[in-house]
Amino acid sequence: MRKMVLLLLFLITITVSAQETDHHVFTLTHNGVDRLYHVHLPEYYNPDEPTPLLMVLHPMLSSANAIAGLTGFNQSDMIVVYPQAADAYWDDGRTAAGVPPVREPVDDIGFLNVLLDQLEADYNVSGVYLAGMENGGTMAYRMACEVPERFEAVAVVNTLLWQYHVENCPTATAPVNMFIVIGTENLNYPLEGRVVLLSLAESFKIFSLEETLAFWNERNACTERTDNEQTIVLSGCDNNDTTVAVYIVPGGGNNWYRTGDYGLNQVGVNATEMILAYFNGDDTWQAAPTREVTYEEGPPRTYRMYVPSTYSQDVPMPAVLALHGRTQNGAAMALTTEMNFYAERDGYIAIYPDGIDGGWSYLGDLMPSAFDSRVDDTIFLPQLIDDLAQDFNIDQSRVYVTGFSNGGFMTLRLACENYDDFAAFAVVGAAMYINMQEHCEGSPPVPILFINGTQDISTRWDGVQQEIGNGQFVMVSYSIIDTLIYWVQHNGCEPIDTSLIISEPEFPNDTGLIYSRFEQCADNAPAVEIYIVQNGGHNWMGVEGVLDPSIAGLVNTDLHATEAIWAFFQRHHLD
Repeated sequence: MRKMVLLLLFLITITVSAQETDHHVFTLTHNGVDRLYHVHLPEYYNPDEPTPLLMVLHPMLSSANAIAGLTGFNQSDMIVVYPQAADAYWDDGRTAAGVPPVREPVDDIGFLNVLLDQLEADYNVSGVYLAGMENGGTMAYRMACEVPERFEAVAVVNTLLWQYHVENCPTATAPVNMFIVIGTENLNYPLEGRVVLLSLAESFKIFSLEETLAFWNERNACTERTDNEQTIVLSGCDNNDTTVAVYIVPGGGNNWYRTGDYGLNQVGVNATEMILAYFNGDDTWQAAPTREVTYEEGPPRTYRMYVPSTYSQDVPMPAVLALHGRTQNGAAMALTTEMNFYAERDGYIAIYPDGIDGGWSYLGDLMPSAFDSRVDDTIFLPQLIDDLAQDFNIDQSRVYVTGFSNGGFMTLRLACENYDDFAAFAVVGAAMYINMQEHCEGSPPVPILFINGTQDISTRWDGVQQEIGNGQFVMVSYSIIDTLIYWVQHNGCEPIDTSLIISEPEFPNDTGLIYSRFEQCADNAPAVEIYIVQNGGHNWMGVEGVLDPSIAGLVNTDLHATEAIWAFFQRHHLD
């Protein structure tokens, strides 16, 4: 039996100019793998005084520095550690369960336990706390199952239990204080739960909120329940020493909830402040939201981001927006592009926004009946950068955007309308929509790169047509050549290119790669560039086995598209 250690916490509003805590990056070798972790010491840390320790776990396909900037726990009076997952995600049991993306198992339970042992040896720790979001939250659940006695309390944001957690959770060895913060508009973890299909014959269940509560209620032997408008509290657990608490955020999506001068996702609650209040035993975490969110405001906008380990708040860092294809999301775009690896290697922030209903509103005003009138991605995407720039030192002269397929069409719309928000544009597997040129009239030349396959069955080389009845068709998008000609003319370039044959195809089962650059442009306007993938399909060049082969076609591996795009971006910046 143990009581929650009360913390004396002092919160500071986070801004780019805020006082930075004492920040250290360390490596711990576990099972032969070097694992990174970041430690932030409080501004007035005294090694002779016991100090609470908080471990914070980032979401899938994100990073330690990303969750640090979004949460701001490192501005509290706690020792805060942000570990880094070994690969795309924390292995909370999903690998053994066969939940994709499938990879080799990683002993993250062992790593986190060894890391806590190391931290308790290095610092004068008064008590250990754990927090996580999404996949970081499911890893926190797993730790609460395996070693509950290590933690004074555990907090998770926007995550519920998976079936494999419950099936593999060992018999309770100690109770655990549990705090769950979740939004009503979370599509990944809906309050009513959902079923994840692994195949036609196999599926896994994500528990509902009530089922998740029932599990922790039974595990902690709670005897009382109190329901309020946004909160649920299970008490009388383990002789009144333990509680299970829930805060339901009206209108909240799959985000870390923040308050402040942000343009997006203002739901009137601050997840960091609520969690610290719960850890402190302070009932202010139950306060009602400071604003009401209505459906008329539009759905919440979600994203994930990767901030490399080399990031420093003292040095501006460039950023790349990567826009996914239709029916995908930001996580899929991160996997498709493998951009996290290159962002870490080359030193830039990778941002993967989610389109509404799996797509982007590049045609919102051209086909209003087919699009949500509340959604304007030409406003959302620059606003996202503005919001993130409040917590991360983003070099505003070096913010770039790239997109694949439907995201490539959106990138072209941004190139026409948001030319003063982004320094350069890269389009993969997309072409000009037939009526988009009206939005480009009067806009200045921009640096733009295309990557297209000649056998792309989605964005066809000779253009996309749509049947309108009686055997008649209309053009939906230009051919790749006509798209290229349009942008060459738009930038005032001569129709004379400098070409380089990178590789030649061995038809019919191989691809070739040609690079062309139109650089003789009026008034020193930026060049228009293209990689032509001979015999290539609808895919991200250099990445095999991610997209459905029936759509992706043949993948060229002579060059990685992400590497080529970053090399292009590096040559450009806004004045």
